[in-house]
Amino acid sequence: QSRTLPSPTASRFMPSELQVIEDQFLHMSEKLLRDEATLFDAMHDKDVLLKELHHRVKNNLQLISSIISMQIRRTRNGVTAAALKTVNRRVTSMATVHQTLYQASDLGRVQANDLLRDVIRPMIDLAPTTAPVPVIKMSLDPVVLYPDQAVPLALLAVEAVTNALKYLGTDTAGKRWVTVSLETLENEQVRFTIANSTSDSHEPEDEGTGLGSQLIRGFSRQLETSPTIDQDEDEGTGLGSQLIRGFS
Repeated sequence: QSRTLPSPTASRFMPSELQVIEDQFLHMSEKLLRDEATLFDAMHDKDVLLKELHHRVKNNLQLISSIISMQIRRTRNGVTAAALKTVNRRVTSMATVHQTLYQASDLGRVQANDLLRDVIRPMIDLAPTTAPVPVIKMSLDPVVLYPDQAVPLALLAVEAVTNALKYLGTDTAGKRWVTVSLETLENEQVRFTIANSTSDSHEPEDEGTGLGSQLIRGFSRQLETSPTIDQDEDEGTGLGSQLIRGFS
């Protein structure tokens, strides 16, 4: 248990058969300890290489984001600038995922709740600043995902939150809000919901290309689930939500 081998015992009172057994046992134990140390070294090297990989990918994505930002500042066409900003948000989200993986203690697991906060928090600046000022609330249960699940979930969140802010309206109480929730369900499944206040009189600034909805469906398929769009006005709140049902 202490990974320390006992000193060989040599006694003239020990039968030779037992001496041979003890020698073989010590030899086998020493070999096992060497093999175990080699495996630990290999695991450590793998973790270092993976962290370095995620770190470099994050740096490259941030470089691409910086180049896109430079192009945005030089662009005089408003439509082109808006399209570049949308692309830049997606690139930044992927960089955030790799930064989270780089900082994680366990490279095979990602805390989805922390990742979503890091991805969604910068998007609050995209909310309209006209009165009433919208309120964005997040309620995220602690959920652990694999890296190949974390990437589509983060990108899906970006598209859904962007869509919620785009169609943000004032409810009957005169308030504007967006809520983001991640709930743990039975059978090791979770439900990801993004809801926003809406109003009949609200119209988005542009009709959009439908690319965001297409990406949401694509990312949902990667999570082996499907999105559901609900319009609920039973209580006069003007609720529009995008519900990503049950991915495990």
